[in-house]
Amino acid sequence: MEVKIALLFMVIALAVYNDIRSFKIKNLITYPAVIFGIVINTYFYGIHGLKDTIIAVFIPIIVLFIFFTLRMLGAGDIKLYCAIGAIMGCKFVAVCLVYSFLVGGFISVTILLLRKNVLQRFKILFNYIKATIVLMKVDKYQDFTNDKNGLFRFSYAVLGGTIISLVDMFLFSFSFWGK
Repeated sequence: MEVKIALLFMVIALAVYNDIRSFKIKNLITYPAVIFGIVINTYFYGIHGLKDTIIAVFIPIIVLFIFFTLRMLGAGDIKLYCAIGAIMGCKFVAVCLVYSFLVGGFISVTILLLRKNVLQRFKILFNYIKATIVLMKVDKYQDFTNDKNGLFRFSYAVLGGTIISLVDMFLFSFSFWGK
């Protein structure tokens, strides 16, 4: 377990560092982590570990695809979750997704309050929803190429969600997630 947690934090630390520098999480970080996760879990848990790891890699892709399509999450964020799943397994990545989105919501609200642009951001959201309903076409949420004002690095939320998931796992055995 110590090897998996060390690998997990190494991957997340590198991902956050790269995200800070370039708004990107490189494949050079996530792909080897997925491979190491598959190897480690297959070595320690056999065919069951391999099966759990493969499912854990696909959970984020399936769950987060719509957010990627709408440009609300980058491919690097999703691949980071795939790496987390490969290293830690299905249950952990599912719990981590939930906690990360809660942390992301907290970060978003904090940013909105600090920037004092709550109304502006909700107008953008309302207009997006209205346009989607009227045009019956789903388009990307917002182009952040020139306007970084509504953007934050989601890897921060992934880091926070991972830490909370580990605390929950070790102290409460995934308290409200069952054993």
